[in-house]
Amino acid sequence: MALMINQLRAMLMKNFYHTWRTKILFFIEILIPISVMIVTFLVVRQWQGSKDLPSLNMDIKIYGSKSTPVGLLVNNSAALELYQIYKGLFTSGLVDMNQRENSFTHINMTELILSLGAKELSLIRQDYIVGSTFDVGDDGVPLLTGWFNNLPLHSPAITLGLLHNTILKWVTGDTDYSLSIVNQPLPYNQDTKASFQLTANNLGFQLSFNLGFAMSFVTAFYVMFQIKERVSKSKHLQLVSGVKILIYWGTSYLWDLVTFFIVTLWILATMISFQEEGYSTFIELGSSSRFFTGVHECTLTEVVKFLLNYPSHYNVE
Repeated sequence: MALMINQLRAMLMKNFYHTWRTKILFFIEILIPISVMIVTFLVVRQWQGSKDLPSLNMDIKIYGSKSTPVGLLVNNSAALELYQIYKGLFTSGLVDMNQRENSFTHINMTELILSLGAKELSLIRQDYIVGSTFDVGDDGVPLLTGWFNNLPLHSPAITLGLLHNTILKWVTGDTDYSLSIVNQPLPYNQDTKASFQLTANNLGFQLSFNLGFAMSFVTAFYVMFQIKERVSKSKHLQLVSGVKILIYWGTSYLWDLVTFFIVTLWILATMISFQEEGYSTFIELGSSSRFFTGVHECTLTEVVKFLLNYPSHYNVE
């Protein structure tokens, strides 16, 4: 019995020292699934998936740096005040049509857009999202006209928001007051969420597919040591020296499970670090399921070790 214990201890020490001497390979075993998971999490987050759409603040800034034409059509004090307040809402991109024409009677938003469109239509579609003109009605009340590009979906709401802010600041006489318009999309219904699940654009499918692909390379590392021992006759020397065949293969299998368990812990820790719904705790992940998968993977590699003479011949199909 003491001899078997010594043999067991010696075989475990042999596997330990081999792992320590080839720690770069062991590091690669850990790095492969972790790298694949990180890329998977980042890509799926960009897809948005079946998550409800976030709220969107209706601001011209969501379109980046764009041109906003504005014009004062009459020489009126109230219209001029509104015109100046509107211009103050912008820090860049403002196209002042009064500076272009230098005359109140020739400013025309339609003519401006048509003339620019005749030169470069794509410029109008991409660069000119909203605009405004300021006039006075027959009753002497200021008349504000909002212009918008009908291609961007949120341009009407942004146009109204700019005009409402202009009127609010003018009525209150305080430029610190402002209104914010927010688009809050309705949550997806169950049918829509189910359709997302069927398109494979969900985290569960991508993790199972990509992680399975990565682990196929990890398991390939487990055949290398025993094949080298068999080819170099090191295995033969150990057996003729009295090592029991059960101890030889049992410790090899046990050590494979230990190293696979370490890889599994790193995988679970990486998943938890992203704190995604359904993947944020060890309980949700079913911390043992990945390890039990490794039990039959390691068992299969033990069989494969008998079939090959060189580690480079082991390809995962």
